[in-house]
Amino acid sequence: MPINIVVVTGSPRSKGNSEFLADAFIEGAEESGNIITKFNVGKMEIKGCIACEYCFSHNGTCAQDDDMQEIYSALHKAEMLVFASPIYYYGFTSQLKAVIDRLYASYGRENFFSIKSTILLLTCEEEAVAAESAILQYKTIVKYLGWQDKGVIVQELVNKKGEIQGKKSLEIAKKMAMNLQDP
Repeated sequence: MPINIVVVTGSPRSKGNSEFLADAFIEGAEESGNIITKFNVGKMEIKGCIACEYCFSHNGTCAQDDDMQEIYSALHKAEMLVFASPIYYYGFTSQLKAVIDRLYASYGRENFFSIKSTILLLTCEEEAVAAESAILQYKTIVKYLGWQDKGVIVQELVNKKGEIQGKKSLEIAKKMAMNLQDP
């Protein structure tokens, strides 16, 4: 049975290494018959959460009317959420962090989104240790929201566009996507 997967890429740089990693995952997922919706939030208009708590009194509807509404709509149908980001200053990009913070709309609403599982795909210029704080944040969010972590892939030592080409992480991401079980 196909899995409905939302892939959120956080790089503001088009055709960067994290997008190549996400696209390798997407290729494997599509070859396995899954349904993919990809959002490049680095190119979208998504504001950070303003902690107004409007969503608490309006059934999870956010007071901010921006491109996040499109993502919310997809998340209500998705069984899996995949985050892909380069590491900028030892964390997620601010564009992806805005999306993560806006998941606050689901706070206290069991099964608000249909997401059951997640995957994290990261690239970094430095050694993989530079990704540890982003991985910790991801694992904390996943645990808090009750989602199942299906894996983390970190491609270290890539910076220039396309430098990830030929790296084993692309093959690993594609195989991971081809071997997904129901969330």
